[in-house]
Amino acid sequence: MAEWRRDGIVLREGELDDLAMRDGETVLQLGASRFRFTAQTVATRQGPSPGGGAAVVLTLRQIGGPHGLEPVHLVEFVNASLRATLACDGPRRAQLARARELADRTARRYAFDVLIERAENLVVGYEAA
Repeated sequence: MAEWRRDGIVLREGELDDLAMRDGETVLQLGASRFRFTAQTVATRQGPSPGGGAAVVLTLRQIGGPHGLEPVHLVEFVNASLRATLACDGPRRAQLARARELADRTARRYAFDVLIERAENLVVGYEAA
């Protein structure tokens, strides 16, 4: 894994993954390349179901890239909601709610890891050229 920095400080693997766990925006650096990372939860339009639904959009956009090269702009979309939580009552509902929370976190973390890996591959390719 490449060395990502935030505010000049090297982020360890767990710290990097934690950035995707909550909505927000931050500036990251990989080598000489700077990126603006954004995580945003948005409501989905899946009909009039109770509880609605939400998806997460993760964006990694290069800031001030090398002249003559196309800037890196990557987006990942996550929607791992388990609809079954709405149809259950009692103790099963709590179990399914925990399962939904775990699935959402896992999907969000996986999408972020894919985004970071794609950015690393592009930056390494640019720097080698």
